[in-house]
Amino acid sequence: MPTHVRIARAAGAWKDRFRAIAGEDWSRCSLPTVWWGLASWVVADSRRTEQGAAVTGDADQQAALAKNIDWDSVARYYDAYVRTDVDLSFFLQQARAAGGPILEVMCGTGRLTVPLAEAGFSVTALDSSAELLARLRSKLADRHPQVRVIEADARTFDLGQQFPFVFVGFHSFAELLGRSARSRAMATIGKHVASGGRFVLTLHNPPIRVAAAHADWRSMGRFALEPGVSLEVTSRWNVDREVARIAGVQRYRELDERGHCMKELYLPIVFDLITPAEVRDLAEEAGFEIADVFGDYAGASFDGSRSPFAIFNLLRR
Repeated sequence: MPTHVRIARAAGAWKDRFRAIAGEDWSRCSLPTVWWGLASWVVADSRRTEQGAAVTGDADQQAALAKNIDWDSVARYYDAYVRTDVDLSFFLQQARAAGGPILEVMCGTGRLTVPLAEAGFSVTALDSSAELLARLRSKLADRHPQVRVIEADARTFDLGQQFPFVFVGFHSFAELLGRSARSRAMATIGKHVASGGRFVLTLHNPPIRVAAAHADWRSMGRFALEPGVSLEVTSRWNVDREVARIAGVQRYRELDERGHCMKELYLPIVFDLITPAEVRDLAEEAGFEIADVFGDYAGASFDGSRSPFAIFNLLRR
């Protein structure tokens, strides 16, 4: 059973229990403690699922590893608060050096896809979230016919084509829980990189990301959503050091002009902390060699104790 389905069922159970105590008006702006408990459940459940899949090979359990965050549920909010362009110049530079066509895996709503297309590149954009891809298609409309949008699993897609440049941006690869899921994804991606081509993989640097995790609610900002409505986003995180995994909750609150909450939504998020050593092993298994490891999007050399990111430039043998 996919993880997002289990999350929904567990959330329903929590709601029923809370309604019995708080009445029917609970849903407008409440439940941080309940959902924080749910996030802890997601960590434990994802660990059980990963272990079960490794033992049984069950298809539903395996599928759950690929889509453990329900981005469909917050697709309406995504572009309002994910506005960074810190990596855009880096990817434009990488694309110009490698040439097109380009394959972007785990592309989301096309934060990088669209500017790459505007720069003249032919891009194939792939993601497993139908709603995020719907947002991307609405941005493209008829303006960028050189962009092909595909809904597919990062571990199992088969496009029948190779590319000189493939990348996974915004550290999304960490959403594939467990080494076996990442090994499958790396092998699948490797089949789509032309000989001599490059694959750029972006990740958090584990010790720096762990240090930034906070157990209390903190603001991610307040953003314009639509006329008269703003979006307030907050988050909190829990580190499971035993399995090198971070789980948390992002809270989305729609506010009217007076700051009153009209709607509230909680999104459990789980991702793994992937070490450079694991990436080296995965790259070797998939037929890559490491050309560079950058510590930020300005191209600084990676420093395991200080760099915010680990950005791998892998060359296909």
